[in-house]
Amino acid sequence: MMLTIPKDLTHPKAQASKYFFISHPKSGRTWIRYALHLYFNALSKTDDMETFVFRLPRFFGSIHFTHLGYNDKREIGTAAPEAIVSIIQKFEQKKICLFRDERDTVVSFYHQLYHRKGSFGGSLSEFIRHPQYGIEAIIRFNSTVYHTLIKGDPKKHYPITYENFMDDEWNNFIKLLEFLEWPIDEPLLKRRCLLLHLIL
Repeated sequence: MMLTIPKDLTHPKAQASKYFFISHPKSGRTWIRYALHLYFNALSKTDDMETFVFRLPRFFGSIHFTHLGYNDKREIGTAAPEAIVSIIQKFEQKKICLFRDERDTVVSFYHQLYHRKGSFGGSLSEFIRHPQYGIEAIIRFNSTVYHTLIKGDPKKHYPITYENFMDDEWNNFIKLLEFLEWPIDEPLLKRRCLLLHLIL
């Protein structure tokens, strides 16, 4: 079977990035992404949204955010576990992986597709049981990503959960910066702490 690479990972900027931030849709990545952007802006005194959209400067390490094709269009169909494994193994980038309780993820994903995008017209109950979008598909995605990564070099992957991050956003954000090898300026981060609390 020929491996289908998600379109976003074929982009030159994605392939040149140092880190992949992997998550299922509606797992909470946007607020972490924005928090990183706020901190980046504070460090560099810039507001370049283009770098936020796709990658941050190499001085801090570039990050590409991806759902591995597991979006509302489902570029890789039902994304069989072997396809996810092959995609992860194909790329040498260090991986940050965000996981969220699948029960919360499926409800949030339903509202995203039903209310915001209008790409799903059924009930929540139907969505939960849907073979491509539902809770079993989300569990399969998260489980496959996690078990693929833990078999690799622990220095090259960093798993985090939405729930743990929310419980201690300060220390978890520091640990994330350390994995990214970004400079840690605690006084600067503390001055941004109130704003970060509004996001995290």
